[in-house]
Amino acid sequence: MLDERAEEMRLEHRIPPGVLRRARRRRAANAALAGAVTLGLAVGAFVGARALLGETAAPRETRPAAPTEDFYPFIYPPTPEELESTREQVAQGSMPMWTEPEGTAILFAVSVMGWDMDDVEASVRGDERLMAVITNPALNEAAGATADLRTAVYLARVPGSGPPMYAVLAAVAENLELEPAGPDEEFGAEGRIEMEGRLRSVPPGTRAQMTVEWRWWTNDLGGRMTEGARDWSTPDADGRVTFSAIIDEHIGPSTLLTVALLDPDGRTLALTSSRIATPVGGGTAAGASEAQLALPMRVVKARAAIVRAAGARDWDALDVLTPDEGFTFSFGGETDPIRYWKRLESEGHVPVIGDILPAVLESEPGFDRGVFVWPAQAVEEPAEWDQRDIEALTRIHAEEDVLSFQEAGVYLGWRVGIARDGTWVFFVAGD
Repeated sequence: MLDERAEEMRLEHRIPPGVLRRARRRRAANAALAGAVTLGLAVGAFVGARALLGETAAPRETRPAAPTEDFYPFIYPPTPEELESTREQVAQGSMPMWTEPEGTAILFAVSVMGWDMDDVEASVRGDERLMAVITNPALNEAAGATADLRTAVYLARVPGSGPPMYAVLAAVAENLELEPAGPDEEFGAEGRIEMEGRLRSVPPGTRAQMTVEWRWWTNDLGGRMTEGARDWSTPDADGRVTFSAIIDEHIGPSTLLTVALLDPDGRTLALTSSRIATPVGGGTAAGASEAQLALPMRVVKARAAIVRAAGARDWDALDVLTPDEGFTFSFGGETDPIRYWKRLESEGHVPVIGDILPAVLESEPGFDRGVFVWPAQAVEEPAEWDQRDIEALTRIHAEEDVLSFQEAGVYLGWRVGIARDGTWVFFVAGD
């Protein structure tokens, strides 16, 4: 059914030009972890999803691509050697705080952010306990903050650990909006990293510091040495900050990017940090065992509004959410998305709004040229899909359809795009 519909649609210029090219999304695990880390999608959202697009008899074999990435995904423990050493100690019954997400988050606050353990407050959230919010009320008060400056710590269970051990994939300062400055394709060109952001609830005298760390090693005394670049920024009257740093070596997947919010005494109030290639940001509503792309709050709110309106089949709300210009929903010359979607459903098409749209938005997102795209596979080369990609897509499509995308060399299914500023850019299928 999907292929038949795709024949009715053609690509037009309004869809972002890079939406069918591979995004900069990368796996949050290296080759050694890839087979052990499971994708914890909200399966309940896809009950009956295969029936949405129809099953085909005599299915053929889909072909996952072999993993090609090899990078260290965690920011704490900071190196593979320290991860292995800590895992061995945990296995021997030592260091019990590592066996709980809350304990790991507290250790991160103490070891990385420099907080006193007695001052750390941690609150674990999510069904799978993969995210903890940490704050330091005493430090906030001393800095003159009018509200708690909180840091979200995203965690994952270390594959093969027994008893369970958790490691930190990323940290996100909740009062800091941060994104690359300039076009995405220029990010990292010639070793230059430029970022811009905006701080909310900025205490007086606060500064922000960006650190780029691309290499680490152990010295003769067993200490950890690093090589990196640093830049400082003082927020303007609107809380805006900008950073620029140049590193001497090629920016790789394990390059660590950190932006710290510091008080006048240089103490860390909040922190955003992740590997360049780690798609951080947390799990789905049901929790996930793998980190996902970090979504700006405006994108989170737009996605939630679309899902809510689609689930309620609220055509008026959907009409408000679709922009008057630049919204792609058909490649056939249609001019009114609401009328078009209603016509598809009146002709016996699978419910586009009530079924397909929410199902697509419950998948893992990808990113390309300033647009967050669901599912992530829509912005990747089908030849590079691995087993987890295929498993994710077969929760939405028949396996035969997934194979047809691989044979065509392009994803032809339904996809949703939301820009960084929360603008709904497209909901479309086809070539």
